[in-house]
Amino acid sequence: MEETPVHAQEHSLEGGRAAEKGYSRRGLIAGALATGAAVVAGGSLLKEPEASAMQGDNVVLGEDNTGAIAATTVAFQNSSVVAVLADGVNLYGVRGNDYSNTGTGIGVYGTSSLNMGVRGDSYGKGRSGVYGVDRSTGGGFGVEGTSKTGTGVQGKTEADGQSGVAGNDTSTGGGHGVFGTSNKGAGVHGVTYGKGQSGVHGKDQSAHGGFGVEGTSKAGSGVQGSTTGNGQSGVAGVDSSSKGGIGVFGHSDKGNGVKATTTSGIALAVDGPVSFSTSGAATVGGGDSTVTVTLAGVTTKSLVLATPQAAAGVYVEAAVPASGSFTITLSAAVTDPLKVAWFVIG
Repeated sequence: MEETPVHAQEHSLEGGRAAEKGYSRRGLIAGALATGAAVVAGGSLLKEPEASAMQGDNVVLGEDNTGAIAATTVAFQNSSVVAVLADGVNLYGVRGNDYSNTGTGIGVYGTSSLNMGVRGDSYGKGRSGVYGVDRSTGGGFGVEGTSKTGTGVQGKTEADGQSGVAGNDTSTGGGHGVFGTSNKGAGVHGVTYGKGQSGVHGKDQSAHGGFGVEGTSKAGSGVQGSTTGNGQSGVAGVDSSSKGGIGVFGHSDKGNGVKATTTSGIALAVDGPVSFSTSGAATVGGGDSTVTVTLAGVTTKSLVLATPQAAAGVYVEAAVPASGSFTITLSAAVTDPLKVAWFVIG
């Protein structure tokens, strides 16, 4: 059955009431014309409507509705979805609440065909245009963004020294200021076009020392760097401490702490003094021709290099490694003590 339009229903009701009271159609038309003329003559149709709706009045469409002394609440029949307008107590312009238990409801929802679905502006220093809080007991997201063909969440800034997107962790046990994951790409990707700047920059400001940038991997490299610039470094480390530290540090429990390889260049180039824990000097006592040096890590397969540090008419006849030590033998006994430098490889 086709529904009767609202305005048709109203006209039908008015006609019925007129018939009940015995009014003729001609009489009604004449009365309406007379009433319209009186209204025009009085100027009622020429006056602008007053732009206000007092407390308890209906909202006037197209006008400023002022004078409310309490918030206006619109609720669904079971109060599962509630909208609150002009809440002067809690200072909300518009507030939407979803109390449904389905987990699919939305407090405030906005869509746009060509622009922003929801926009928020703030003029308060240190405040947010859009602010989200997660109050769930199991942990969720204060603000979440998803996209099928673009970026889930994007932030921009025009202020020097500020961040397009900033994340702060204020937990007592320590968390993540910014966290990124990816199924097939980069968890966090940073790009810069500023000369001398960093695509990704990390700074440690802890009192006891931490890591500016840390990387871990289950099956690959913890940190990798590459460059296509001639004379530049894939990974560069700089120590600017006042008492001296380490520019680049490498450690391995069972492998190579630092490994250098090259196809057609120099695998390891060093400018400045070099120190090795497997190098040192031993002294052959006067009247002796041998000296034994104890050194952890030496095996029978180690290579031992030895050179006298003074001209004494003798030479190193042999440097024989053993388990945890090696023995340097001179070609003859020396009259005075003789220092012999040594270097162990492997």
